[in-house]
Amino acid sequence: MPIQQTASISSTSSTSSAKRPADSEPSSHGPRAPKKAKTKRDGRSGQQEGRSRFEDVTSGGMPLAPPFWLLSLQDVGKQHQLTGRERPTYLGGKVKYAHTWFVMPEAAMIASVTSDSTRSLMLRNYIRLRPWFQYRAENFVNYENTPATLHPQELRSLLCLKTSPDAGKTHTRAGKRRANILEEFTKSIEDAGIQIDLHKIADIPCVWDGVDYSAVDILPADVCRDLLWEMNEAQSRIDLLSLDFWIYDWPSTSPYAWISNREGGNIPVVNTVDGLGGQYSKEGQEDITPEERRNEVINDMGYWHGSVFPEEMEDGGFVSRDPLARRRAVGALLNVMNFWGAEGYKISEAFTRLLIKIDKDNLYDTPIAQWPAPDVDELTRYIIPHYIDLFTRVFKRAPVIPRMLRDQF
Repeated sequence: MPIQQTASISSTSSTSSAKRPADSEPSSHGPRAPKKAKTKRDGRSGQQEGRSRFEDVTSGGMPLAPPFWLLSLQDVGKQHQLTGRERPTYLGGKVKYAHTWFVMPEAAMIASVTSDSTRSLMLRNYIRLRPWFQYRAENFVNYENTPATLHPQELRSLLCLKTSPDAGKTHTRAGKRRANILEEFTKSIEDAGIQIDLHKIADIPCVWDGVDYSAVDILPADVCRDLLWEMNEAQSRIDLLSLDFWIYDWPSTSPYAWISNREGGNIPVVNTVDGLGGQYSKEGQEDITPEERRNEVINDMGYWHGSVFPEEMEDGGFVSRDPLARRRAVGALLNVMNFWGAEGYKISEAFTRLLIKIDKDNLYDTPIAQWPAPDVDELTRYIIPHYIDLFTRVFKRAPVIPRMLRDQF
């Protein structure tokens, strides 16, 4: 099993911004009146503004994170110390800020909203706009082209709409934002062939699981959890596909070969890892399109059932109640990673030694259900942090991790 090893992706450490100095002298005109706290223009509380995506969110009906995924996420966050203001630098700037935007609504952001009524409004609008979000998830193929999408704040504003985006003043910042939302949304639904009229968003039926919640101010907790789980699960799949696009070792003849590690056209190099295990060779790959590679990943991740948008509300794959299903998900992720190797891709020495051991024990030709439990456990301990760290290095943000509908760990 060839493991490409090159120089690691550079990671720029960030420093926290310095505090503003206090006034050195008191005013001679008596004590100053306390300044009013500034209100964020977007209406978010200071706590939400400073929320780190590497920390867990447990409020607002947010589904639980599997413990090891959460621990790995937090550990990677401590290593990178991102402030949230960093921008991607991978491949000399080919990966842009817009590539980090969410295709689905950010479940953790919605769950963090302190107002129950505002959170319920956002979730009701998600139900109304769900066909559009499903179309986005299933039809976003070429990740080099930023999606016909909205800035994160515009996406949030879309979910907070109570009336037509034409309502209100048009010359203000909020008015201009609403106008852009309407323009981008209209353009994308025309491409999708979906009939949704934002001018009458409040009149769109809000039906979930056969129940109309249009007149319900505060949604039931179980409905909130199901909706948050669905958008979180879809985005976690999109994040894996997006990373795969940028880190996949495209054949050198492909227009997407950023700086390929391959030599001799489409034939991968014959690789010897640390001089152990002999020489490895993979069958050369023919040119492949982003759509074909995307379909390969979707098929490899068997518990997706061939779809980026979850077709069923169930805990599968990494969060399944079935240990064998969790094993298969780990094996599927390894199969996806086997074709990674773009500029800067590297795995740790310890992970490399494990992969050599797996190969020497002929486990690659053995169904993962028959692997010794210690080998599966060790693979899990390495592969999940590796994925989270690599995503963070490429996009300068935390990936969305799988979550559970039901508490089971």
